[in-house]
Amino acid sequence: MKVFFLGDISLNNKYNILYSEGKKPFEEVFGILNNSDLVIGNLECLAKSEQGENLLKKPRLHTNLKTLNYLKQINLNLALLANNHVYDNLEDGFRKTVQFLKENGIDYIGAGFSKEEAQKPFITKIDDQTIYVLNYITEDTNPRLPDNAGVYLNWFNKNKIIEEIGKYRKHCDQVFLCLHWGGKVERGYYPDWEQPSIARELIEAGADLIVGHHSHTLQPYEKYKGKYIFYSLGNFCFADIHCDGKINEIERGRNTESIILEINFKKPCNEVNIIPIENKDMYIVENQEILRKLTKRNKTFESVRKYKLFWHAYFFKYKYINPVIFFLWGNDHNFIQQINKLSFGKILRFIRK
Repeated sequence: MKVFFLGDISLNNKYNILYSEGKKPFEEVFGILNNSDLVIGNLECLAKSEQGENLLKKPRLHTNLKTLNYLKQINLNLALLANNHVYDNLEDGFRKTVQFLKENGIDYIGAGFSKEEAQKPFITKIDDQTIYVLNYITEDTNPRLPDNAGVYLNWFNKNKIIEEIGKYRKHCDQVFLCLHWGGKVERGYYPDWEQPSIARELIEAGADLIVGHHSHTLQPYEKYKGKYIFYSLGNFCFADIHCDGKINEIERGRNTESIILEINFKKPCNEVNIIPIENKDMYIVENQEILRKLTKRNKTFESVRKYKLFWHAYFFKYKYINPVIFFLWGNDHNFIQQINKLSFGKILRFIRK
């Protein structure tokens, strides 16, 4: 009995080109994902709308409706839609996407055309196990839905989630929480200071597994009271974002390393298998070096989590130093050319990020 979790799925920009050319960027991992009972992933990029975009949101993602056919090539069964890009293409883009999912037998949770639909859990039975999957989004990820949006999200509220876990536990064997969270540390290697405490409270309330998304980086994981907490799986697939005449680059390494998380149901606690993957020019391939990096990151996390001074030092580097380093040297940037691009306004934007 196998359930696979994927990180952020965005079939934006360059993936449209690959699809139009008949390329198969997921061929290497198809055999893994096809050998599963359930594949769950955070669908970050929805179909393009003919009615415009949500201009309150920057940057915005979109893909061609036909490019969503790649979801069948990764054997996706459940799309998580409680994320900050769900309304990038307005109600029209959302409607087109969910219609595609329905037509192709892919379930979705976390967002809908009503609060009731957005809050509805996914329920499935595999072998003799009944599983509830719940999907929530925190406000600090900044979805920026306008007040008149016809799409609703399942908002994160810790007390509400604890109540729901208690209610659903009466009817199932396992409760999985999928959280779109950690907006203050987007692109960071470690979760926000409060996230471990929150995750542990949710485990104590009865959650059997917590899987996080949104940071676009592979963050540490831990085992608490026999239950696993994965703070962020990173990007399963993502391309550079073209928005408002600018290109937002994904950073090689930081934004191209991820894992496929395999859950095997065992008693008294689940077993996990971690399959490290890398995005190599949009092609998803296995890379064992990423597993070694994750192991090292987990060890460092023990200190970062215990001592707030260490976490503040990391946060300062993440917020103020890393963006400058990436601007000057990341993705093989030409240092002199990048220096010439600097301006006072750009320096202020680095500080305010």
